[in-house]
Amino acid sequence: MTQPSQKASRLKNKIGDWFPEFNKEDQWRWADYIEFLCLVNRDSQISASDFVDRWEASKLGKGKISKVSLNDYEEDEEEEEDTANNEGDLVFKGRGKLTNYSEQYFDHIKYRSIEFGEYYPFVLSSTGNSITLAGQLSAHNRVYLFLMFCSLLGVMRDYQPQLTSDFESFCFALFENLFPSGGQKYLFAAGNTSGASLSRATLSEKIKIMSEHIKESVRDNNIPPYNKGDGGLDIYGFTPLGDDLSHFPIYFAQCACTAEWQLKQYTATASHWRPHISLSVPIIPIIFVPFSFRSSSGEWFQAYDIKETVLIDRKRLFYLFSNKIDTFDEIVSKDVIDEILTVKDDIV
Repeated sequence: MTQPSQKASRLKNKIGDWFPEFNKEDQWRWADYIEFLCLVNRDSQISASDFVDRWEASKLGKGKISKVSLNDYEEDEEEEEDTANNEGDLVFKGRGKLTNYSEQYFDHIKYRSIEFGEYYPFVLSSTGNSITLAGQLSAHNRVYLFLMFCSLLGVMRDYQPQLTSDFESFCFALFENLFPSGGQKYLFAAGNTSGASLSRATLSEKIKIMSEHIKESVRDNNIPPYNKGDGGLDIYGFTPLGDDLSHFPIYFAQCACTAEWQLKQYTATASHWRPHISLSVPIIPIIFVPFSFRSSSGEWFQAYDIKETVLIDRKRLFYLFSNKIDTFDEIVSKDVIDEILTVKDDIV
């Protein structure tokens, strides 16, 4: 039997005591976590009750106590201190509150099981209170799981560099579907492992090359020559209009896998880049995220978090990638996904 890699072993060890620090109202984030637990659980299933058991264990110190679960427990204690006669009463009433949240998260999972169709790799029970991993994973299922992994970097620490690089490559592959045929696209991101030549240049060199592509001029920005970053831009593209002149549609995009995506919206805007390069037309700013930023109704979870930016979340990624599904294993690191899929543990 093949021995698991060191990364896979560390992931298995981390799963045992990892409980995320999500806001308890962020159903879309908790749904990812519950789906992940289903994936790695030895029997490939999880129920709402199982999830409550794990949450309660973290609150009682049997696992890692997260900020959110600890805060919830303190709130429960304040609310119930007048009626709870002993610790058992407190735990029982606290569990009731956790059960309510768990039911909300499984309601959100029900929405996903319908909304994501053939991409969804889990089967919801008829009662709606448990999910099971599909018996045979399709190419569509693998795309879903890849995006789920990219959304859970807190537990995927050892795989983070490859996952974030692959997410950039994934978004780059579908980027052309955002604009008319004949458009051109370039990978600007620093540290991308796909071998794209532009990603290896210094920031000053990248800006010069980009300015030539979009028919603009470089401004004296005093960027140090050793700066090999990307300035907060991962991908750019444009639609030529049959001549060699400026003033055509231009698209700037940022890829973000963490909760800081809201702040990263700004780095794909014209105002962020005007100190470095002249821009004759408004830029179309785009931000790609691997998670599903939706409520259980299918609406944006918090629309006010989305600024003047085109947000491409999980649902929209599926739509844009639909004509490229056969190339998925060529775009991302198939071996990394396969390795993560081998990790199994008793999660409750």
